[in-house]
Amino acid sequence: MAFKLNLDSAAFKLGMKVPNRRGAMYKGFFTSGIICDHDVPIANGSALTKDSADCRLISAHANGRRGSGSRVPRRFPEFPVWHGIAEFTILDDIITPEVFETHMKAGGIIVGVGRFRPENGGTNGRFRATRYEWENFEL
Repeated sequence: MAFKLNLDSAAFKLGMKVPNRRGAMYKGFFTSGIICDHDVPIANGSALTKDSADCRLISAHANGRRGSGSRVPRRFPEFPVWHGIAEFTILDDIITPEVFETHMKAGGIIVGVGRFRPENGGTNGRFRATRYEWENFEL
């Protein structure tokens, strides 16, 4: 779901307009017209586990809200190098392969995935899509 939400945020931030659609933007089409088919297991040559992670200990808000006053120690795993394969089904023909790839590239740089990602002012979770494979199907 993180990669689906990444694309939705990228579409919102880019604000690209759909040609010949009187100012309609792609953000609505990305929200309703794309499905991430399954979870994206991440790996680095082998499956990543909690034992292979670097853990960062931080002092976090107990209830998840800034300014709440109570803080507790929390441990978050970090994987400096990872890869995975995400499969999407594009349900709306308005989203062309070129438009999808543009949004995926932007999402990897300006939105990211996971905790402390660029969208939230952080530095973690950036990614670069390196290969796209397209397959057409008929219902």
